[in-house]
Amino acid sequence: MKGLLFLYGECFREGMNGSRLTDSPTSYLPQKEASLSHIAFCDEMKRKGVHMEVLIHTYHTKFEKDLRSWYSYPTTYVAKRRYPFKTAKSALDSFMKIAKEIDHSYDFIVLTRMDIFLKPHFHKLINPQWDKVYFFSQSSIPSFHCGFIKDTIPAVNPMIEFIPKRYFYLLPTLNVDHNAWITYSGVEKDFMVDEYYDADTYKDFNPYLKIVNRPESRIHHDKGKKINRKWFNSTRKIKCKVKHHFKGT
Repeated sequence: MKGLLFLYGECFREGMNGSRLTDSPTSYLPQKEASLSHIAFCDEMKRKGVHMEVLIHTYHTKFEKDLRSWYSYPTTYVAKRRYPFKTAKSALDSFMKIAKEIDHSYDFIVLTRMDIFLKPHFHKLINPQWDKVYFFSQSSIPSFHCGFIKDTIPAVNPMIEFIPKRYFYLLPTLNVDHNAWITYSGVEKDFMVDEYYDADTYKDFNPYLKIVNRPESRIHHDKGKKINRKWFNSTRKIKCKVKHHFKGT
C-alpha cells in the first residue's frame, strides 16, 4: 500500500489568525516541531505496512534547506511565489491547484497544513483502508450554528482530510474550507472523530493536533458533546445551547 502526505500552506509562520509574518527567528523551532511530527505520522503508517511519500507545497522560505532536511521520506518540494490574495480561502485554493498533478498510484492522500503539529493520538487515528472521504471533525458549536454551516449541512473542521483512491477524481477540486461537505456532494464522507473541535487551537484545545505558531488553548469548549450523524442533511430544525462564541476560525 502506498500513501501520500500532502502538506500545504505557509511554513515558518508566526502569529494569530490572519497574520502573514513568516521566516522570523522565533518561527524556526515551532516549524521544526511540526515537521518532525509529520515524519512521526509517516513512521506510524510505515508500521501499518504503508509506503509513505510527502508532497510539500509552500511559499519560498530562507530556511528551505533545513526544511527539506527534516523530511526523511521521499519528498516532492514545490515552492510558490507569494501573491497578495484578498482572502485566506483564495490563498488556500491556490495551494490546492497542484493536487490535479498528483500521481494516481497512491492508495490514499492525507492533507494537512505545514504549520500543524500532529500529536501522537492522531498517529493512531488514520486507517489506511478507509474507503470514504474523511474530514477531521465537525466544526465547533460556538463557531457555527450548532456545528452546522447551513440548515443541517455540517460545518467541517478542515485541518486534516483523508482522500481514498476511489475519490481521486476530486483532486482537481479539493476543498479545505468549512463548506467542504457541500462541495463534495454525492461522495461518501464522514468525520474521523466523534467530537466537535474548532479549527483554531488557540481558541479550542485539541488532543490530536495543534497550530504551532500561536498559543494553545487548554479548554475544549464542546467537551463531552458527541456529533449526531442522523442530523446530517435531515429536515430537522437544529437547536443547541451555546455558552461561548468564537469570532470566526
